[in-house]
Amino acid sequence: MATIGAERDVTVLNPRLTNWVLEVAGQRKHGTTHKRPLEVFEAIERSKMLPLPTLRWEPITWRQPMLQRDCHALVGGARYSAPWRLIGKQLLARVGSKSVELYFENTRVATHDLRPPGGRS
Repeated sequence: MATIGAERDVTVLNPRLTNWVLEVAGQRKHGTTHKRPLEVFEAIERSKMLPLPTLRWEPITWRQPMLQRDCHALVGGARYSAPWRLIGKQLLARVGSKSVELYFENTRVATHDLRPPGGRS
């Protein structure tokens, strides 16, 4: 019997999923095409696949800070500067693992290295 939480363990799920794709879903006839999905994949789709990107995917979060009177927007507890003409405006902040980009009306207006809470850039 599997332990609690094993149904979410990738080392348990990957072999089960592989088996399901190869032995169940890939072998049954598709309701619309009446072809086996695994046969279609091997005959047509596999050769069209592109290699995986060389860069790892970077999770991004978005925030909507207001530019304060000191020309800084508060994002994640750190302050990031932007042009003075945007004081009082709502910005859009794209926060990555290494940088923060500030946008106004779909135009990037500033880029900064990510700072820890309390930091300033």
